[in-house]
Amino acid sequence: MVVLGVLLLFFCALLWLTLASHLGFNLRNTPEALLAGNSFESLTNLSELVDLAPNLSVADLAYGEEQMAKMVKDRPEFARYISRDDVIWQFCVRAFAGAAIGERIVWNNTPPEHYGYRSENLGPYQGRPGYIRIRKNSDSGDDRGRPLSCEELWSCAVFEIENIRNHKAFMVLFYRALDGKLSREKWVRGCSMLEYNALQRTKKDFAKLWLPGVGTRPMTVTKSFWGADIPDNYEGWISIYRDSNDYPWNVFGTYYDSQIFPYVKKTRGLQKVAR
Repeated sequence: MVVLGVLLLFFCALLWLTLASHLGFNLRNTPEALLAGNSFESLTNLSELVDLAPNLSVADLAYGEEQMAKMVKDRPEFARYISRDDVIWQFCVRAFAGAAIGERIVWNNTPPEHYGYRSENLGPYQGRPGYIRIRKNSDSGDDRGRPLSCEELWSCAVFEIENIRNHKAFMVLFYRALDGKLSREKWVRGCSMLEYNALQRTKKDFAKLWLPGVGTRPMTVTKSFWGADIPDNYEGWISIYRDSNDYPWNVFGTYYDSQIFPYVKKTRGLQKVAR
C-alpha cells in the first residue's frame, strides 16, 4: 500500500507538471519563488540613487527643452492640459537635460518593445545615451488602439524618468548575473524591486507635480497611473502579480532565460550558474 501511495503521488506530480506545461504555467514564475530563501542577500550593496542634479548649464536646459518639444510633437496629447510653465513640464525638461542621471537622456519616438506596456526606458550603455519612450495608443485588451490620455502620458514620462534613475543599480545586478552570481529568482526580484522603488518615487511626484494643477483645469486624477495605490512594501506589491506569463517574468524572467543563462553557461559552464 505504501508503494502504491508513493506511485500515486508521483503520478499526480507528473500530471500536474504536464498540465502546467501545456497551460503555459511556469512553476518558477510565482511571487512565492521570489520571496523564498535568502533572495535578499545578493541584492545588497547596489549603487545608491543619486539626487536630482540641481545645477544645469544653459546648453543642457536648451537640450532638455528640445527633447520636450520633440516628445510633445510626437505625442500631442501631452499638451492638452499642461504647458511649458507647469512644474511637471520643467521636471521633465531638467531630467532630459541631465538632472535625472547626471547625463543627458533622449526622447525615443518608437513604441516600447514589450507588448502590453505603455512605456519603457533604457539606461546609457557603451557610449549610447539612455532614453525613454511611450506609446501613443494602447496596444492590448479592450483598449487596443485607444490614444493614451494626457494624464497617462505624463505619468508614464515621470515613472520612466524615475525608473531610469535606477540604471546604475541595474547595471550592478546585470554584471553580477553575468558573473553567475544571481539566480533567475534573484535577478527577477532585484529588477522588479528597483521598479517598485521607482513607483514609490512616482507616487511622491504625483503629489508634487500633478495634483497642484487639479482644479485649475479639467485634469483627471487616476491614482493607479502614478502608483499611488500600491502596497507600502515590496512583498505586498509583488504578491499581486499572479499571472506566470505576465510581469515581471515576461520581461525579466524571459531576458534571464534567453540572454543571461546562455551567456553564463557558455562562458563559465553550467556549474557556475547560480541556483
